[in-house]
Amino acid sequence: MMKMFMLGILVSQIAPTSAQERQITAKTQEELSPSLISERLAQVSTEGLGVIERVKMMMPEIQKHQSAKTLGQAVEDCVAGHCESIIYPLGWEAIKGEGSRWKIFFYFKDGAGKYLKAAWDYYDAKSSLIPAEFTNATKFWVMRTKNFRP
Repeated sequence: MMKMFMLGILVSQIAPTSAQERQITAKTQEELSPSLISERLAQVSTEGLGVIERVKMMMPEIQKHQSAKTLGQAVEDCVAGHCESIIYPLGWEAIKGEGSRWKIFFYFKDGAGKYLKAAWDYYDAKSSLIPAEFTNATKFWVMRTKNFRP
């Protein structure tokens, strides 16, 4: 009985309240509003546009495994409907971080009309592109086929 009581106390302290959930949901919806996305896309620097073009020609890595397609090809495949679900692209954003680090965002709308973004970390010095989040960025990583020898 005491264990159940203690577990209840721990869960109530860890689990977010409905007010916290509403704040998080409101912040996410505000962040991904069409007007804010348009504003952020308009603020991309010319250096950022160059980085975006370089990144679209790179193959993202997940746990040191490169994608079979470049990021640009994977996005175009999803736009054309060759993925699990069709997407509608809104644009790309690049934000310069420390040193040669960049944060790359791809904004899009899914088939249900929900605004989403995928994020990657690009390290210019290492020439590597890895997902910064694993919900949407991994949708644009394509598994390589295994090459078995007969």
